[in-house]
Amino acid sequence: MTNLALNSAQLDIFLKIIQGNDSGAVYQMTAASLTIGRAEENDIVLNDPKTSRMHAKLEWDEQGLKVTNLSSKASLIINGVEAKQGYLDAGSIITIGNTNIELAVENPIAVAPQAETAPTVNQTTEQKKRSPIFYILLLMVAAIMYLALSGSEEQAADQPLRDNSMIQKEIEETQKITEGLQNAKFTSGKDTKQYQDARESYLKGFRDYREGNYPRAITSFEAALALYPQHPLAQQYLALSRRKLDETIQAFMQDGNRFMDKGKYRQAVAAYQTVMTLIRDKTNPNYQEAYAKHRQSKAILEASY
Repeated sequence: MTNLALNSAQLDIFLKIIQGNDSGAVYQMTAASLTIGRAEENDIVLNDPKTSRMHAKLEWDEQGLKVTNLSSKASLIINGVEAKQGYLDAGSIITIGNTNIELAVENPIAVAPQAETAPTVNQTTEQKKRSPIFYILLLMVAAIMYLALSGSEEQAADQPLRDNSMIQKEIEETQKITEGLQNAKFTSGKDTKQYQDARESYLKGFRDYREGNYPRAITSFEAALALYPQHPLAQQYLALSRRKLDETIQAFMQDGNRFMDKGKYRQAVAAYQTVMTLIRDKTNPNYQEAYAKHRQSKAILEASY
């Protein structure tokens, strides 16, 4: 199996949950290591009762990206084989409880097998030097030179050398071809400044999402999509952030109502205040309900003194 035996900074690593209660979620590996499990302190939290609280750890070492089973009771399965630990490749699938997680790499050119006769870094550099654009440009230049030099022997005798105007014309044609090939790089939009700025906003939003700061994550994902509307992960995490924010708001609203029913008005005031802080939109019906109950709780507290 080919291991990802490269520096983690060279790769965009994504973990896609393809089976389980959290199916559809995608996480990007932005640090040198991360943990997976049922406990909230994990980097990836799974809603899977058959998953241990701290189940597995992914980390980079000199051999590649390694996954290790941290659980003493539950198993870890790598590509269908139970193992204590192992190294992952693009497309590898790890099974934790009832959850299947697939490893994806956004920059597949960075994943190359380690050759015994040359370092992997040299292979990657050579691949970058010999890109498809390089070969197309080389082929077109060769064709132009062939056409310029071809012809009958009689023509060669009449015009043994090209004059300056012919040379200048060939230079201009070559420059047009080069410019066309360079512009082709921007077809996907991923080499533009807008995409790079969008990527920075997305990464900022992803960190906020992972820390549970959903309002700020939503702002960052919206900024990323304003710069690059086709960003698939920003679209997905914007939807997830909005759903998580709605769930959080409903949870605090229920807490406030429960505290009110039990006569714990001080806790109710705090819960309703959190709802208003999360929503911020005073025209929102949930905000208006929280505001009204917040005032009611405070009035009861003040009347009791």
